[in-house]
Amino acid sequence: MINSALLATASRQFGVVSRTQLRELGISTSQLSRARSSGLVIDVTSRTVRVRSSPDTFLSRCAATSLHLGNRGVLAGSTAGRLHGLREMQHAIIEVVVPAQDRPNLPRWIRIRRNNWFDASRDRQEITGGIAITEPHRMLYDLAARLDDRRFQRAAEDCWHLGLVTPTSAAAYLRCHRQMGKDGTLRMQRWLDQTLEATRPTESGLELDLLEALRSVGLPEPIRQHQLRLPGGKRIRVDFAWPDIRLCVEPGHSWWHGGNDGLRRDNERKLECLAIGWETIQLDESLRSDPAQTARMIRSVYQRRAQLVGVRAASEARSSQAS
Repeated sequence: MINSALLATASRQFGVVSRTQLRELGISTSQLSRARSSGLVIDVTSRTVRVRSSPDTFLSRCAATSLHLGNRGVLAGSTAGRLHGLREMQHAIIEVVVPAQDRPNLPRWIRIRRNNWFDASRDRQEITGGIAITEPHRMLYDLAARLDDRRFQRAAEDCWHLGLVTPTSAAAYLRCHRQMGKDGTLRMQRWLDQTLEATRPTESGLELDLLEALRSVGLPEPIRQHQLRLPGGKRIRVDFAWPDIRLCVEPGHSWWHGGNDGLRRDNERKLECLAIGWETIQLDESLRSDPAQTARMIRSVYQRRAQLVGVRAASEARSSQAS
């Protein structure tokens, strides 16, 4: 039974083949039974087997699940997110979505969701190894229903950074498919409200970590990607800004900002911001070691700036009254 054709098929599918493929390769039911008894192949699902020499991995289970379902389902949720390249996606359970009327017989390590909102021609995207996953916009909508705000925001920013979606394309998808009672609609809308004006995704989660820490110390929500006009007329965007006190924060590091050359540009930009009355706090990757401490220091600067702005406003008011 174990011939070159079978091994070639299995190697393309992370060691897994379906029973349908075995029949197409000319392998009979009795041959398969003997191979299973001798341990040459191992059952993965009721419709798929794995060649013993291939390891049991996340990808092999994804391939087996996808081959089992065929066109009657697709890998979804965190599983699709992990395969699309998103961070912090669990992999212990394989998540799938199938039409509401289907009752596939699948192992316990597969989580099945059934709903009427499934269209294989629209939602299905095939990747390597015979694996089919939800396309990025549908995947993101699914994640919005299952993750908390922080984890969803990070997943959405990952999708944007990887070029899978943009806020504009996600907004168009939501307009077409949103249902006010559907899980995830409001969470996805909140992310779009924050990002539609931004020119780029946040950087490697660093900004999200800082934003969460700033909220935890009670600072007002900063404006993200706020536009400033520098003395020479150039327009820039700063990551976080409190325009009322002219304070901005820019978390970043050499991978994103271009090493030493990037550092010089950042310093020039900081000086130009100061020339128009804006104080800039620049942070590197080290803030990850203690985001809360970083946020508390920013809060101190914020309070000092707010006090100075208040004093200046009071002084200008007295001068105006005197004149």
